[in-house]
Amino acid sequence: MNKRIYSITLFVFSILILAAPKVYSAPVYFDANPDVYDPDNQGYAISGMSVEVAGSNLIVTIDGQYFQTWSSYDPSSLTALPIFSPGSLFLGVDGSWGYAVTFDGVVSNGAVAKFGDASLYSVDSNGINYGLLINEQMAWYTPQNGQSTLEDGTWALDATSLTVWIDLPDEMLDSIGKNGLSLSWTMKCGNAVVEGLYSPDGPNTPVPEPATLLLFGTGLLALAGVVRRRSR
Repeated sequence: MNKRIYSITLFVFSILILAAPKVYSAPVYFDANPDVYDPDNQGYAISGMSVEVAGSNLIVTIDGQYFQTWSSYDPSSLTALPIFSPGSLFLGVDGSWGYAVTFDGVVSNGAVAKFGDASLYSVDSNGINYGLLINEQMAWYTPQNGQSTLEDGTWALDATSLTVWIDLPDEMLDSIGKNGLSLSWTMKCGNAVVEGLYSPDGPNTPVPEPATLLLFGTGLLALAGVVRRRSR
C-alpha cells in the first residue's frame, strides 16, 4: 500500500513537471554606446536589455535613463521629438537581421503613449531606416507596400524601461533553438545602441513555470508520508 501511494505521488508530480511550459530567461550581453549625443543634457543613455522566451512568446525589456527622458516629453513643446523617439527592435537569426518589431502609436493624442501595439515583420532591406544623427546605425523599420505582419503583440513604457511582448512564428523558434537570437535597438537618432545575443543553450536552463509546482509536489510527498505513518 505504501509503495503504491509513493508511486502515484511521483507519477502525478512527473506529469505536472513535463506538462509545464518551458521558460528561458537570461541576461543578455549588450553593447551600450557611451558617446551619446545629448545637447540638452537630458539623459539618453541605455543601460541594458533582458530577454525571455516563454513558449512561443518573446519578452524583451530595455532599460535606461532614456526612457525617463522620453516618458516626460511634451510633444507640443519639442519640435525635434521624432528624432529622439524609440526605434524598432531588430531580431537576427541565421546570421542576418531578418526580422523587426515595430512599436505603433508611440505618440498618441498629442502625448507620449504608455502602451500600444507591436508588430513583427520580415525585413525588406528597402524598409530599413538609419539613424537621423548616426547615419550608419539602423534605427527603425518601415513596412513596405502590401507587407503584412507575421505576428502581433504589445509594448509598454514606464519611467525606466520599455517592454515588448510578441509571439514568434515556428520557424523563428526553431532557428533560435539552434543558433540563438541576436537583438539590436536604438532610438531614431541612432545613439545609445544596445545589442545582445540570447541563447537557450546558455545559463538560462529551461525551468517549469510556475515555481509553485515544486511546492505542490513537495506537498504531495509530505501527504504520502503522513498516510504512511498512519498506516503503521
